[in-house]
Amino acid sequence: MALFRFIEVKSQRGKSLLSYQNFEYQFENESRMEQGWEYWRCPVRPPYCPGRATIQSPWLIDEEGIRYKMGRVTKEHNHAATIGSKDIRKANQRLREEARSDFPTSSRKIVREVRGNLPVDVRVGAPSATNMRCNYNNAKRKHQELVGDVGLDVLPTANIVIPEALQDRVIFNEIIRGERMIIFASEFGLMTLMNHLDEVAVDGTFDSSPRGFMQLYTMSCIIEHCAVPCVYALMPNKEQESYVRFFEAIRDSIGHNWAPTRIMSDFESASISAAAIVFPNVVQSGCLFHLGKALYRRIQRLPNLHNNYMQNVEFQRSIRSLQALAFVPQGLVYTYFCILISTLELNNELQGIVVIEEKLRFF
Repeated sequence: MALFRFIEVKSQRGKSLLSYQNFEYQFENESRMEQGWEYWRCPVRPPYCPGRATIQSPWLIDEEGIRYKMGRVTKEHNHAATIGSKDIRKANQRLREEARSDFPTSSRKIVREVRGNLPVDVRVGAPSATNMRCNYNNAKRKHQELVGDVGLDVLPTANIVIPEALQDRVIFNEIIRGERMIIFASEFGLMTLMNHLDEVAVDGTFDSSPRGFMQLYTMSCIIEHCAVPCVYALMPNKEQESYVRFFEAIRDSIGHNWAPTRIMSDFESASISAAAIVFPNVVQSGCLFHLGKALYRRIQRLPNLHNNYMQNVEFQRSIRSLQALAFVPQGLVYTYFCILISTLELNNELQGIVVIEEKLRFF
């Protein structure tokens, strides 16, 4: 029987897979009948796919440096081939390599590059740009956590020199438990906050933070439904103490016992608690966008619930209605929440997302 070439591709975890005619195979076990042969199977499940291949054990390398093995398909697949699966794997591998580099580029730039290199017909079936950026940022964060102090030695935060032109905009520059925190705000930004204290918004981003800092945290002033950034902070962590210092530095820089009427934020407990400590009388509200993200993230962590969500239209509508509670009159939110929950069958996994009840108090 003729043997065919199965090319090596890498999984998201860096494991070796084999690709043949846009079908992928993962290692199952070694053959006990024929020495030097292996059994590989299709990784698609559920539904279970019977696709199997018998492969010769040794790796071979062609003139272009591509690793492959010789083998034959022994059982056919019960699903269509994924067009461009090898190209998509290479794109994801490129993202992982960039995330582990000493000086990784921004997620938008690298995702634009790898998606631009994909053929048009493959790009349609590839993960969205948003998903690619999310995966890239997660890989970059994990790598920086692994390298620890070794990675930070490349650019020690204690040795960062603030340019002369920005010196007058530094309102906080201190070491907190061995980690540096810097807050920038112009005189115009502070005046804007002082004159528009009805509603401010705070949010953090990990994509734009320089190496050595965990996140870039901002405070924006809401003027005619538009967010105007006023304060930028390079934060070393996401601890409550750091957020308390952030709010205190802004309050002390503006003076006059400044305190906003309302603060809009995501649902990070450390930030919410810190705002309540520094501004005891402030009204805190949650962000609808972050509520939707948090809800879907929780669903994705529960496999059975996620499968039901993707396959059952009525169930999906009921779950999405939880997010729509933000548009219900405040006095009726809890009533409609109870009505929604009563329409769902509360298994153990669904109880894991009903903690949204606690978050609804911020609307």
